[in-house]
Amino acid sequence: MPVWLWAGGLIGTSLLVLTLLAVPRIGVTTFAAAVVCGQLIAALAYDHTGAFGLELRRIEIRDVAGVVLLLAGLLMITGHQRN
Repeated sequence: MPVWLWAGGLIGTSLLVLTLLAVPRIGVTTFAAAVVCGQLIAALAYDHTGAFGLELRRIEIRDVAGVVLLLAGLLMITGHQRN
């Protein structure tokens, strides 16, 4: 069996451990918002580079604006928790 087939299990286990360690410290809302931000940024990178055989897609200003607004929302969530 090729070694790369183990990647899914390792990534899934790592995400589970990260979730178990992070959520008690930063809260579910902050963790979920950070995960969504990360997924959107990764999706834009995949579209832009054509990763995994995807069709190349140019990043437009509205895409960047969406990421900026999402990150601003994450900062608002984390700022609220510190007070």
